[in-house]
Amino acid sequence: MPNPITNHPRGTRGAFVEYSLGPPPLIVPFQFNPLQLQRSRSLGFDAPGATSLDVKAGKLSGDQVRKLHQTQANLLDLQAEQQVTVQEESLSLEIRLDATDGIDEGNAVAARFGIAPQIAILEQMVTPREGTLLGEVLKKVAGVSKRFSYTSGPNPPLILFVWGSRWVLPVNINTMTITESEFNLALYPLRATVALTLTVIEGPNGASKGSLRTREALAAMGMASVVNVTDVIIPG
Repeated sequence: MPNPITNHPRGTRGAFVEYSLGPPPLIVPFQFNPLQLQRSRSLGFDAPGATSLDVKAGKLSGDQVRKLHQTQANLLDLQAEQQVTVQEESLSLEIRLDATDGIDEGNAVAARFGIAPQIAILEQMVTPREGTLLGEVLKKVAGVSKRFSYTSGPNPPLILFVWGSRWVLPVNINTMTITESEFNLALYPLRATVALTLTVIEGPNGASKGSLRTREALAAMGMASVVNVTDVIIPG
């Protein structure tokens, strides 16, 4: 694993930020930006004439779509006949936490509790507010809006994945695997890695639309910078 000191980020830090109108939102700036970010999106192809029973029974895709491909010689006609279902994008990443810098800088919290406070914030990000002590307190306060993050209810916190100016994505955290290592005398962890899988919440919300505009702008710049197009041979 790279030395966390030499890998200390000098630019923009990513972060998880709770989208909240209530008390101060939960926030975890990345101490070290992830070394890699895996993105995936599943697509399902369909053909006309398929019944819902075929879909539910898993009997659809392969045979019917392949038969359609074998009946269409014109690619534009084939495009018009095919149907596709695009799933929301999934993200996988691993963040690292290390108390070394805080301890070296004389941070009393880091010296006593290591990185346990940061882990606790991450755990709060996947805990419905009805399961928290603060949620129980605020539930009894008259006039607290249900839109506030800490009100009682089964709804999970809404988290924004902030990745520089490129993305501010609303996400659901699907899995969180915390691996703690090296502990102080009170057995608080000094280092940890946290592996997460996320599902991007796509739709007409402002964050999703802003990220889509950024993606389209980047694609336009990529097309504008293409050179030597004549070297690409497309058979007739």
